[in-house]
Amino acid sequence: MVQTPINLLDSEAKVVDLINVENRAWQTNMLDAVFNKEDSELIASLPISIRGDNDKLIWVNSCNGRFSVKSAYFLDTDLRRHPFGILARKQIVNDGSCPVCTKEVETILHVLWSCPAATDVWGEAISPVKKWHIAYEDFSVLWRDLSTRLEAEQLDQIAVVLYQLWKRRNRWVFDNKFQSPSIIYKHATDELEIFKQVGLLQKQQVADTGMQNQERVRVLWEPAGANCYNFNFDVAFDKNNNTIGIGGVLRDSRREAEIMLSAPRAHVPSVFHAECYALIRVMELCHDLRISNVIFEGDAKQVIDSINGQHVDCSWQRQLIEDIQFLLARQTTWRVRFVKREANHAAHATAQYGKFLISEAVWMEEGPSEIMSFVLSDKECIPF
Repeated sequence: MVQTPINLLDSEAKVVDLINVENRAWQTNMLDAVFNKEDSELIASLPISIRGDNDKLIWVNSCNGRFSVKSAYFLDTDLRRHPFGILARKQIVNDGSCPVCTKEVETILHVLWSCPAATDVWGEAISPVKKWHIAYEDFSVLWRDLSTRLEAEQLDQIAVVLYQLWKRRNRWVFDNKFQSPSIIYKHATDELEIFKQVGLLQKQQVADTGMQNQERVRVLWEPAGANCYNFNFDVAFDKNNNTIGIGGVLRDSRREAEIMLSAPRAHVPSVFHAECYALIRVMELCHDLRISNVIFEGDAKQVIDSINGQHVDCSWQRQLIEDIQFLLARQTTWRVRFVKREANHAAHATAQYGKFLISEAVWMEEGPSEIMSFVLSDKECIPF
């Protein structure tokens, strides 16, 4: 929930006043001027439909964005158990009491688990411990219970949320800023997703190192066929600056690079959003250049499956998928398909390059050496 008081816009202002209608993007300068940093970044991370679609209601307390009686029941229960008044209190004391609730002595267990502000977070709809009791002797007992009762993936989520809770406590003490439970879980989910992506990449690197002296089958990039283009796309995260690099390489049936694109982008909340933004950008480029018979290839299987599927979903992510499907419907000779990461190195190189750019760069036929080495390797069918 955005809590910054409006200080520049008049009482009749609407959300559209914060959007660059021509580019269908948020006016970040306006957001920074009207809202505080946290709220501005949160708003800027919201996707804007390229279709100019009508507004629709999204129920944020369910994974698919659709209302259900069950989700409403849990929300009501959480609100009754954890009144917001405690979170809104702004009194800092120096007597060893919790600086957030000011009611009890501050301990690790209290800050991370039993403080009313912490229980609000653990009461979030997606929390695996939302129905747990709060009475534990100390943090070690709590952690032992968590480790015993939760699956490994759930325990990973809990660990990241614990870290976010401690960061929130310090931000409240030193900067007088407080994050809502939904923001805490959003940041935790984003960090966990990035952590998983990095973990997968590290596992792949370890596996490659262990097999370097063995013969193995190598997945190579292959052109789609005569009279057809392949446009590989990918993203690369810059966690320190909370930005991503977008990359794409368009090649013809002779393996020749026709177009290479690298671009930076800020305020991207998840890997899923990032991959969607990358695909939308390369599609828009092909549309502007009137390029037909294109197969767009990416290594984000969840995104590709969502685009080619027809399941009902009303979440924010689904809006991006519908935008991509809209672009595909306008070009009947376009298709989207999944490729393994090993066949997507050239696109990843352009994405890595995009992290360090100030604005988008597009090259025709010949690009930077950091990118061309991967393109030429694919052309000559040489494994990396």
